[in-house]
Amino acid sequence: MTINGYNGIKGPLDGIRVIDWTMWQFGPVSTMMLADLGAEVIKVESLDGDHGRQFSRVSGIGTDKFGTATSYYFEALNRQKQGIALNLKHEKGQEVIYRLVEQSDVFVQNFRQGVAERLGLGYDDLKKHNSEIVYGSATGYGPEGPDSGKPAFALTGEARSGSLWWAGPNDDTPYNLHGVAD
Repeated sequence: MTINGYNGIKGPLDGIRVIDWTMWQFGPVSTMMLADLGAEVIKVESLDGDHGRQFSRVSGIGTDKFGTATSYYFEALNRQKQGIALNLKHEKGQEVIYRLVEQSDVFVQNFRQGVAERLGLGYDDLKKHNSEIVYGSATGYGPEGPDSGKPAFALTGEARSGSLWWAGPNDDTPYNLHGVAD
């Protein structure tokens, strides 16, 4: 795939196909970087769409004032990607994903531990369809341990790590860092 704005120059990941089953910021940033380097990235969303699509107010600027419902947050993190909406709880949606996996090199997901496996999209499930698939999984608290199955979001990670205490003036409440850990 050519890199946007570079007059047909192919990126180093040209010929690599990535299935991106991620949402918010944590996952989409990683697959955006792969797309920026020339990979073909296919974003898989639920039928309702990525939650980031509904995030239409950034820094107090509502994008609806321009007559669109576009989320600049979503668009920025998902640039250069193709997309498909599937019901992955339904057999037909899973069949589509399996066909895509058969023709892909990388699969990336950022759901809490166990979600992908329950839907038949864990590494062991996908390698039955493509033994060479590279499987990327990013969870809030890692694949093992007492918190591995807990949901996570940027703010929870920042609060648990203590990083919020160095954000802002010493004599004030901590500032939200806006997705450092998401």
